[in-house]
Amino acid sequence: MQNNTNAEPKDFWNKRAHEFGRFENTQQDNTQDILEMMRRMGVDFSGKTVIDAGCGTGRYTLNLAKEAAHVTGVDISEEMLRFLNEDAKTHGISNINTICSDWNDFMPDRKYDIAFCTMSPALRAAEARKKLNDCATGSVVYMGFDGLRSSDILEHLCPLFGITPKTFCDAVKMRAWLDENGISYQCENIEGEWSHSKPLDELADSAIHMLEAYGVPINRNVVEANLEPFKTQDGTCTETIRFRSALIVWSK
Repeated sequence: MQNNTNAEPKDFWNKRAHEFGRFENTQQDNTQDILEMMRRMGVDFSGKTVIDAGCGTGRYTLNLAKEAAHVTGVDISEEMLRFLNEDAKTHGISNINTICSDWNDFMPDRKYDIAFCTMSPALRAAEARKKLNDCATGSVVYMGFDGLRSSDILEHLCPLFGITPKTFCDAVKMRAWLDENGISYQCENIEGEWSHSKPLDELADSAIHMLEAYGVPINRNVVEANLEPFKTQDGTCTETIRFRSALIVWSK
């Protein structure tokens, strides 16, 4: 995963790596459902070579490796890739390799049957989108936020520090790029929400990392005091995130 905020991208994602889902708990999220949706859209991973841009902790990377001949994961965060490689070793998955690189700096030395990128801001520049497209000889799979990703906690905290939350329109921009380049594609929308609970101090850490990315000083005491309304009976704090994403598939 990559970031275009004021924070140093690598440091930002290394600090957040522990917050992301990992391969062993993908049965608890919608990863398998999304992969099945890709298959219904005509993407066949069986026996293919795949490059996963902005692969993060490898939720998709390792699931793809169970079908594909080989998967290459590229990510800017060493910590994300450490988790990915730990999980690969634990589950005996050996048909992968990882490359630590900003996608903008990554220089592919080969083509892949399928180019793949899900929920990563790695492709926010036209050149980055073109690079993903150029990596593939067969299918390209992309999933990104489609104008909505809102956290009830961040919506509560941002005004306290004079922050206007960013709008996540990655899928909108990808569709515009495809249209500009005359590339036909399929698109399916996914909308919903998820909640997760953490101890107050852990959720404060996560919120501070996100807020600091806007380049303003953040007072931890203010953050923790304003997380009190989100406390549940067991003493943890629950964050709810609403989202709309788009799954976009096209063929070379």
